[in-house]
Amino acid sequence: MTDVMRAVVWQGPSDMAMADVALPGCAADEVLIRVDAASICGSDLAGYKGSLGNRFPGQIMGHEIAGTVVEAASTDYANLVGTAVVVNPLETCGACRACRTGFPQRCDEGRLIGVHRHGGFAEFVAARASNVLPVPVGVPQTLSSLVEPLAHAFHDVRIASSDGLPEELLIIGAGSIGIFALLAAQAAGVSDLTVIEPDPGRQALAASLGAVAVGTSQELEGRQFDVVMEGVGLGVTRSVAVDRARRGGTVVLVGLAQPLSELGFMGAVVREIVLRGAFAYTPSDFDDARAYLADRGLPPQIIIGTASLESGPEVFARLGAGPQVSLKTVLVPSNAA
Repeated sequence: MTDVMRAVVWQGPSDMAMADVALPGCAADEVLIRVDAASICGSDLAGYKGSLGNRFPGQIMGHEIAGTVVEAASTDYANLVGTAVVVNPLETCGACRACRTGFPQRCDEGRLIGVHRHGGFAEFVAARASNVLPVPVGVPQTLSSLVEPLAHAFHDVRIASSDGLPEELLIIGAGSIGIFALLAAQAAGVSDLTVIEPDPGRQALAASLGAVAVGTSQELEGRQFDVVMEGVGLGVTRSVAVDRARRGGTVVLVGLAQPLSELGFMGAVVREIVLRGAFAYTPSDFDDARAYLADRGLPPQIIIGTASLESGPEVFARLGAGPQVSLKTVLVPSNAA
């Protein structure tokens, strides 16, 4: 194995380039993973555009990763070498109150592979041995890279069910956040599902999966919902979420397209709307996502695109121009299995 690998490197807003970079080193508790597939998240796209403020020049993004362990820093993890794995990119301290009580996504010291350290848009990535899990049985690596966003969706639905499984759920946005949340909600037993999505193709996809799909909130004719999940992250969609929540209802905030936005709080206050954030996942959410893909796979109408790692800069430029036919795009390195 050489000391150099190929990677998609962020150089600044809307500026990606392929580069030869040093192979990542492994700490004593880490393993080196050959990346077989790395899916592009909406937050990667927002980071590419420079709108999140937490990217740095020279960074390798990518946190939705499936691969094969090729090296272990310690003999304690030598048994993992050769294992096909998915990566839980959330690294936490394991000792704080949040971690000890089963909520690692709330760890004050938490950091994400692909955000706070180099990620999976490369031929290799390093991760803690405790953060790698066997791929779902019978699931190809391109789909296994979707365990992470699906785990996020299961977590979103868990948060939406904090006061009991909702009888009705409105999802704003039919990008990958919204569509995966729709699947997770159906798996949990929510039957009354409505989606707002202006893009005709995405709207049709939501409808084909069993939701009532509309293009604008006005088409709902004043209907309000027990729980509203906001999966876009714009000021206007956050406001719609509050408006469409029933008195005493809950709004689950997931999308982060605009980290900062205005929100009129008068309606939320006087109608006693509960605002809940939903971030990342717990280990059980990851387990649920792995089991879902192993048992069900994805519905055939959900299109997952693939592209070579070397085409990464062009893929990001294309995705930045607007919605694509494929719900997700997965980058596959040339050295993948």
